Amino acid sequence: MRNPLVSLWLPTGRLRRRSYLFATLLIVIAGVGLWVALETWIGRGATWFVHLPLLWLLFALASRRLHDRDHSGLRLLWLLIPLLGPLWIAFELLFLRGTRGANRYGPDPRQRRSGYLPISGLPQIYL
Repeated sequence: MRNPLVSLWLPTGRLRRRSYLFATLLIVIAGVGLWVALETWIGRGATWFVHLPLLWLLFALASRRLHDRDHSGLRLLWLLIPLLGPLWIAFELLFLRGTRGANRYGPDPRQRRSGYLPISGLPQIYL
């Protein structure tokens, strides 16, 4: 299992709707707070240092959420289509359920996983 702070930066794996919404809200609130603090203390030019990491984090989260729907992160290119693109991506990220069970991007994040390793050759027996 990966460290949550490390996996936050990686656009790999799957992410549930609830986790996506919670993480996105936290990142936006922290980003706005950091942006305001930098603008107040250093000046307007310093706020550019917030934009790139913030956009990357939001891209990584959205990509992982799309993976839960069994779609590539390239689907975020739909954001370039005026009005309909952002509306569809927002609908897909926030309202549509992920695929049930494992898909090509990993196991279902809704299923509970045991912390034990299975013994090879023995079904459903864990140490």
